[in-house]
Amino acid sequence: MRKCWGEPITIPELQSRLGVDELLLEFALGDEASYCFAITRLSARLVPLPPAIELDPLLSSYHESLKKKEIAATAARGLFRKLLGPVYAEVAEKKTLLIARHGTLHLIPIESLIAPDGRYVIQTHTVSYVPSGTTYALLRQRNHQASREVSFLGVGDIPYDASPLPQIAATRGYETRLGNLPNSADEIDIAAKTLRASIPQMSSTMLVGSAATEAAFKSLAGKSQIIHLAVHAKANHVRPAEAALILLSDAKAGEDGFLQANEVLELRFNADLVLLSACDTAVGKLLGEDGIANLARSFLAAGAQTVVSTLWEADDVFASSLIRKFYLYLGRGQSASVAMASAKRELIGTIGKRAVPWLWAPYIVEGADTFRLTASKGVRGSK
Repeated sequence: MRKCWGEPITIPELQSRLGVDELLLEFALGDEASYCFAITRLSARLVPLPPAIELDPLLSSYHESLKKKEIAATAARGLFRKLLGPVYAEVAEKKTLLIARHGTLHLIPIESLIAPDGRYVIQTHTVSYVPSGTTYALLRQRNHQASREVSFLGVGDIPYDASPLPQIAATRGYETRLGNLPNSADEIDIAAKTLRASIPQMSSTMLVGSAATEAAFKSLAGKSQIIHLAVHAKANHVRPAEAALILLSDAKAGEDGFLQANEVLELRFNADLVLLSACDTAVGKLLGEDGIANLARSFLAAGAQTVVSTLWEADDVFASSLIRKFYLYLGRGQSASVAMASAKRELIGTIGKRAVPWLWAPYIVEGADTFRLTASKGVRGSK
């Protein structure tokens, strides 16, 4: 297993931590040969795949097609055959796929690939992502501070157009066009109300409008169990440590409003779930054996158990509907990956052929994915 955040775990140790219905697929793309390590509780095998020189152009092209709102069915079927076809025996047997990506695989959502029966992977499987098998085991054994009460922190409705952020952005080398996000207030409000319907005793804190400062977020982040940020974000493929979530500045606190990845790493989270409802929070600089550097990974490294992030900019209206359904299923006691899969399936079933992957596939779940709400008590549980 590739080293990530610790010494490599042995295969038997990893197998003991896998659920009976879980299949870990750890990919390694190489110039001369690529491989997929398929691991279940009872089996493990290394399967050869086409070399990166063949896969990289296909993955990059498919990524661009998805961002252009194309179905790209031929490419989705071809990539299924090349990536999942060689391990189809295990894929067909298990319903939960844990994907440890490598190289250009970080660009695409595996759940958008099309199986031989014509269905998207998400329609038959729950998919979540892990940095590596070793990291997955480490995340699952983290001990968060016990909490009797579910706490929610929502951030959004930032008045970007009336703030000095565009000017600050120009001095930092960021994109200066920062329009307001009119649906963000409703998004976090719906999230809180939906969760409270299942967990009446849930406490919630909303950092909206002028209250959504970087300083305020930093002061509350470590105390919240569920965090939802509906804000602008900027990826940085050259200097990944400077990728940032854009909040409001606070001169008195010495905060410029740009919560960079390297600043996230300095925080300490007790969060079971962080939802980054912002563009490109799952993309970043590819780092070879070390995977990828992005905002989502920074939150995981800083203590978050599970992070929901995005691979590209999604449609505002559809994204709001998807997130609402995600919280509905989360409130019913489903884990984040199962809740996201349920929400995507419902929306695909509702709008049919119009449900192109561009609409639902950018949201991905990464991390331990052990958190569940227990509606009767409002405490966290394990999958």
